Amino acid sequence: MSFLIKSLSFLIADVHYENAQHLFNKWVSEKGINNKDEYKLALDEINFALQNNKYNAHYYDTKARILDWGIAGNFEIEANYNNVVKLFLKSTELRPYWPVTWIELAAVNEIVQGMSSDTRTYIQKALVNGYYNRHVINGILSILLLSWDNLTFADKMLFFKLLKVTSQKEQLLSKALMDAKALDKHTLVCSQIKYDKDYKDYKNKWPFTGVCAF
Repeated sequence: MSFLIKSLSFLIADVHYENAQHLFNKWVSEKGINNKDEYKLALDEINFALQNNKYNAHYYDTKARILDWGIAGNFEIEANYNNVVKLFLKSTELRPYWPVTWIELAAVNEIVQGMSSDTRTYIQKALVNGYYNRHVINGILSILLLSWDNLTFADKMLFFKLLKVTSQKEQLLSKALMDAKALDKHTLVCSQIKYDKDYKDYKNKWPFTGVCAF
């Protein structure tokens, strides 16, 4: 393929990627997919992008997210979570130092395999590449909460270690608390806020006063 043809192919791919990303961002804003036709359009757009450029990690990330939302919206069967895992893995091959992809991969893999050795590996990759990234911190905390009853001692120590990191920023701690409440695990966070001096600044603030019984 000549340089000109290849450049044109990549340009076409990017147009279709932007179309797919626009639809996905719309779903995020509206907290859901409007209809199956819109979902199919987004999937067609990202597939066309990948047909024209199979070397862009962003494209694999976006297709993985579209499929993930498609499963949540009952437009895809749950078995397709395996395909979401494969897409995120391909993205990490192309861009191994991007922490958000690793944590998204870990989250989906937890659905497929539970708290497996692969899930733990992906969590560690996310930490190595983005220890102070807010998506990584809150993402790992959510994964650990989902699997709380099956965690090892080391897993639980990681949870409390990362929760301590959130004490440095109210927004992170607030999200951790609300995620925990959604899973009926908020007492784990509330006990730290109540008894650990590193959280003392939050004891009289909302949403902590509304969720925790101090």
